Amino acid sequence: MKRVSRAFSLISSIALLVACGSTPEKPAQVNQPKPQLETPVVEKKPELTVADYLQRANEASNPSQSTIWYTRAADAWLKQGEYAKAHALLEQLNSELLSPFMQNQFTLFKAEALTGLKQYQLSFNLAKDLPIIQGFEQRVWQVKVTSASHTQHHLAAAKALIGARQYIATDDQTGLTQNSDDTWAQITQLGTEGLRAFDNEQEKQLSGWLNLLNITRTYADTPKQMLVNIRHWQAQYQGHPAASQLPDSLLAALETEPYRPKNVTVFLPLSGKFARQGQVVQQGIMAGYYSQQNLLSLDTLTFVDTNNTDIATLELETDFIIGPLLKSNIEAVQQKFTQIPILLLNQLDELALDKMHYAFSLSPESEARQAAQKLAEIGYQHPIVIAANNSYGKRVAETFISEFTELTNIEPEVAYFKNSQEIKASVEYLMETDASKQRIKTIKALLGNPSNFESDARNRQDVDLIYVYGNTAQIKLLKPYVDINTAPFAKPSPIYTTSNGFSSDLTIADLKDLNGISFSEMPWVLPTRKQEVTLASEMQQLWNGNDDKAARLFAFGYDSFRIIPHLAQMRAFSGFHHIGLSGKLLVEPNGMVSRQLAWAQYKNEQVVEFKPVH
Repeated sequence: MKRVSRAFSLISSIALLVACGSTPEKPAQVNQPKPQLETPVVEKKPELTVADYLQRANEASNPSQSTIWYTRAADAWLKQGEYAKAHALLEQLNSELLSPFMQNQFTLFKAEALTGLKQYQLSFNLAKDLPIIQGFEQRVWQVKVTSASHTQHHLAAAKALIGARQYIATDDQTGLTQNSDDTWAQITQLGTEGLRAFDNEQEKQLSGWLNLLNITRTYADTPKQMLVNIRHWQAQYQGHPAASQLPDSLLAALETEPYRPKNVTVFLPLSGKFARQGQVVQQGIMAGYYSQQNLLSLDTLTFVDTNNTDIATLELETDFIIGPLLKSNIEAVQQKFTQIPILLLNQLDELALDKMHYAFSLSPESEARQAAQKLAEIGYQHPIVIAANNSYGKRVAETFISEFTELTNIEPEVAYFKNSQEIKASVEYLMETDASKQRIKTIKALLGNPSNFESDARNRQDVDLIYVYGNTAQIKLLKPYVDINTAPFAKPSPIYTTSNGFSSDLTIADLKDLNGISFSEMPWVLPTRKQEVTLASEMQQLWNGNDDKAARLFAFGYDSFRIIPHLAQMRAFSGFHHIGLSGKLLVEPNGMVSRQLAWAQYKNEQVVEFKPVH
């Protein structure tokens, strides 16, 4: 009874308050005409309250029965939306005292509590293998859907939605339509690995969805051909939910015509202070234009130097605009060319894009946001952030913290540094070894400072991730401080950083110093450079060696041209992506082009690509 008693002691005060204020009233007596045939009148028993369950748990004759009542109390709290109370109670219980049937309920309730607390990864870990429980079928499917969709386990979410469909009434057309739309939304997020299962006869409905996805991706640039093949698909899968009613987003994509401009105009700073950046982006656009994979047949490709052009008075005959690169020129271009599709080459602080305008940038915030999403998905619970004390460092840190907090309801701690001494102080502060060192110093003084006194500082044990923003030199300084401030008996926390922590010109000594650090980066810039190897070699010759900043801008220009014929479909069709030099590109419904970067790690004096895991 010790474990159960501890559980009761933690919530006994709450139980008393709840019990005092929730005594059930007796049902009112209603006089009704006496029936001709006497039948027994069965009064509906009042539903037990949390206080009732807690009282029964306290009065139970054995630990097993007490645990059952406590589990029921947690369920009652869940129904009231008291997720924190439910989770705190379940954490104190020993589920091994329950029968297998009750153990499954216990797991369900815990997963639901974690979902309510936005601890989606922990919830998914419990829900993914949870069997369907008789009497709780809809709740099981719902927690599977919610936890999987919030952790980007899109195939699992789609399977759960398909499972949940059987519990929607056949006359509930709204519910059935919503289920189809939600399933399609998850299906369209799948990568190529998800399509491997589209001929699985054991999961016919899922196979149908995946087959439909394959058609939409194969014919994404030719809507008419897509429609013909969808009609064939509907004949093949006549009983499929989408056979009679295609998802709204797919219908919208079918009605969207791809951009096929004949005249493209590019606004770049080709002279003045930012000429170098503009010229490299121009080189990338020209490379995209001359690429064999270019789907556009242009009459003209015109470059306008924004450094010596009055955009407000400019007269152009053009079908599509790329740029401007500088934020100061964005408003002038948007106001001047209101009826022309535009791909802005900059991040907008205040999003103001109409249906023909798009925005594409290499902002450090997008890297931080993607890192937060990935690391939260993996399941890290206690990250700390260390960043350079400059505008970029603060933007990266604030974006990472905001995104991670939104996804997990856990707010990472942060420290900023200006120099090497502050790097040391930041590490010691966040890992709390400064306090440990002070305690050791105090104890040593109390003992008279004996010469043979030895003790290792203890760092905090809850930190499971360190996210850093800085250049390679700063990160080389930081890593030894992390190593020194990690106790010999403690597991080292992995260190992640942005592309700013990578350079193609690192020496063997540099690579040794950075060993174990992981970072996000454009596939094009990584040493393997699997894409466009010939093009990469030509650019290195043009720039007389490696130039990472130029390489990133070149890829940016290349992708901004190559993505033109895909933009409209990508915006209308969630999940449709384009593999570019700068990463896997997608278009959000608001017109923002987002990039999914590659992940790499310094390992054994090399840079290797890898998939982050906990």
